[in-house]
Amino acid sequence: MALEWAQRMRLLIIGLVGVVVLVLVGSVVFAFVYQVPSCTDRKQNQGEAGVDCGSPCAYLCTASLSAPVEVFTRTLTLPSGRTDVISYVQNPNKNAEAKAVPYAIELYAADAMRVAKVTGVVDLPAGAVVPIYVRAAAQGSVVSRAFITFSPETISWRTVHKTQALPRVADSALVQSAFPRITANLVNDTFDPMYAVRAVAVVYDSAGTVLAASETLVPSIAAQGAAPLVFTWNEPFARPASEIEITPVIPLQ
Repeated sequence: MALEWAQRMRLLIIGLVGVVVLVLVGSVVFAFVYQVPSCTDRKQNQGEAGVDCGSPCAYLCTASLSAPVEVFTRTLTLPSGRTDVISYVQNPNKNAEAKAVPYAIELYAADAMRVAKVTGVVDLPAGAVVPIYVRAAAQGSVVSRAFITFSPETISWRTVHKTQALPRVADSALVQSAFPRITANLVNDTFDPMYAVRAVAVVYDSAGTVLAASETLVPSIAAQGAAPLVFTWNEPFARPASEIEITPVIPLQ
């Protein structure tokens, strides 16, 4: 009886050890094989509306949103032969924003030959019209027109949780001369400082045609403070200026 009981205990212990080993091996295999659902696993899981987009992910699904819209793109060729580009782009989505959106601007001659291509990125706040200024997009070529394009599949849209505050433009003035000059102030009416404020100035003639454009960067504006703006050109405008437009832009967080 004692021998039989010992054999039974031995078999029981072996069985328990086997179970423990199987559990441990299974846990290790599960840890290596099983991937916890996330918003970066390139799979549509955990209740997402699409692959890694839609609730509970921070980024929205591109299919449910509108692509950026080109309001206008103009080329500005100076007597020196340098061609600048000013483009206005609208984000038609009222509740979605996108940071560092890639764009491409192509410049063409009158014979439809492409003479230059420039690329960059731009932040698109919800519902905003954003200026894009490119200095010296082409040099020495006769440019007839330009186009800006986006690749919707490269845009990572996200829900807007807080409306971005912008400084207001005050005291703007234009001096038309051999060396035109615009001065203004950016006023921060909020109780928080503003950083890396990009300001784009566009000059129009009486027919609404763009005569010139320029850009400057204001490193910071103190809370309840102001910062001066100055835009200058080394060549006179081709025609008398009738209107100036200054648009401040702050990077999305």
